Amino acid sequence: MIIATSMINGFQKEIRNKVLGFWSHMQIVPFSLSSSLQEQAIYKYQDFYTDSTIIPEARHIQVTALKGGLLKTDDDFEGIILRGVGSDFDWSNMKPYLKQGDIVKNDTNVGRKDILISLLTAKRLQVAVGDKVTVTFMGNSIRNRPFKVCGIYETGLEEFDSRYAITDIGVIQDLNNWGPDSVGGFEVFLKEGSLFKSRDKSY
Repeated sequence: MIIATSMINGFQKEIRNKVLGFWSHMQIVPFSLSSSLQEQAIYKYQDFYTDSTIIPEARHIQVTALKGGLLKTDDDFEGIILRGVGSDFDWSNMKPYLKQGDIVKNDTNVGRKDILISLLTAKRLQVAVGDKVTVTFMGNSIRNRPFKVCGIYETGLEEFDSRYAITDIGVIQDLNNWGPDSVGGFEVFLKEGSLFKSRDKSY
């Protein structure tokens, strides 16, 4: 029983670490009844983002934005959710799952943006680090954006690996006609062992 309990606890910890490697403990996003991947914009410089004392349980807060699209090569395509991250993104959680290449560079002067895709997606589309791909975004008009595969990750959690790719948040801000002060939401990582307590203040 001790061995079985230890194995279960170890398995739970590994799954937890993998989930938190890709997502945060909490997400702060605008309230919406829509299930669309077209997010509402929220002002980036919220009090809780600029002042660490407002959420004392938070170890780190970072901005993010999501947008659905079609990742295409010359021969095939696959639906993905593009996760935009900024210069405040904590890569220490994600780096253990980086199998090839490097992380996304937030360089606004580069025409072909970096994209980090999963090993599952790379195998399906037969692409490697350094390859050029295109992501097509639907809406009032069809827009194509060129990317370079900067790296390949694998969490082992198929729900994440089969759906998400990571790029610079500036790509999504541009596609949504947002300024640099607009984001889709915030990801909050809590301090080890902390318990978040509700407060009267709303954001």
